[in-house]
Amino acid sequence: MSEPKKKLSIPDLKDRKKRKEKTTLVAVGDFLMAQWAERGGVDIVGVGNPGYGQALNCANLIGAFDNFKPKFSKRYGNVGEVAVNAFLEFVKEVKEGQFPDADHSYSMPHEEAQKLQAALSGKHSR
Repeated sequence: MSEPKKKLSIPDLKDRKKRKEKTTLVAVGDFLMAQWAERGGVDIVGVGNPGYGQALNCANLIGAFDNFKPKFSKRYGNVGEVAVNAFLEFVKEVKEGQFPDADHSYSMPHEEAQKLQAALSGKHSR
């Protein structure tokens, strides 16, 4: 079970830093985060500035979603649209009988098919 949440002061943060304890801060605004970082002497990773690092979800960076884009993230791709289009094309080709085709299929060698047929009919010798 996780520790109960409690309010932290600047002295609390300094004390935790001395003891090398990891601390997670949730729902911290830019100004407050900057004050804790400056006065508490701790490195803060957050979503947006002014943290010392920024935690980003890769799905946001690559554009996996078309209707959602957080303010703190920049979109560097559009894989959501690419993925949807790929699945739509796959479904279309399957329905039209274009996929799978000979280039994308394995077939059993004729001799092996004969052996299997013999085994299934009970005429196979061991």
